[in-house]
This record gives sequence, structure tokens and C-alpha cells, in this order.
Amino acid sequence: MPVEWSALGPGLFCPAAVSPAGGGVVLLARAGGGELVRVDRDAGGWRPPRSLGVPVARSRGGSIAVPVDWQLAACPGGRDAIELAARSPDGDLLHLSLMPEGPVEFECLGAPA
Repeated sequence: MPVEWSALGPGLFCPAAVSPAGGGVVLLARAGGGELVRVDRDAGGWRPPRSLGVPVARSRGGSIAVPVDWQLAACPGGRDAIELAARSPDGDLLHLSLMPEGPVEFECLGAPA
């Protein structure tokens, strides 16, 4: 059986794919402008890519926006949630519970011990 590859979006890189508890597949990737892009697949096929904006995290005090570095790690969370882990450029651990619709702001968990 031959494998057939198809392009899901121009210029996407650093992908992380996950199958949420609700079913289907979600591909999260970085685009050239730094934004996080989400591409969903269900029984009808791949949906068009949509930008979730440039991801940031809030510092522990909440006053400073910290950039999210790449690569992302993803796993299913609750029914529709996807749990994402990343790091900041300074090495802090960042976390986001990504819902189908909602804000894309990571939480800074601090430096790993």
C-alpha cells in the first residue's frame, strides 16, 4: 500500500499532532510569522489552517509577556482540550490547556529543577 503525503499549509514547521478525546486529529504548527497554526481533521478530511496568533506566556506576576519557544509537545486533555507544553527562550516550562475556541496564552510554570 503506497503512502500518500499532502501539504496542509504553506510554510508550516515544528508540527505537533494529537488526537483529542473527542476524536479526530489536530495538527499544531508554527508559521513563518511566529504564529501558532491549528489544522483540524475529522471524518470529512482536513479543515483549512487557522492562525491562533503569536503565542505568549505571562510571567508569574502576570505583568510581563514571555515569548514561547519551539518545539511544542501535545497530548489530549479533557473532552475537547489539548494540553501543550513548551519552553521560554530562558528555559522556563510553559503550559496551555488549548480549547477549540478560546485564548491562547501559556502559563509560566518556572524553571525545571
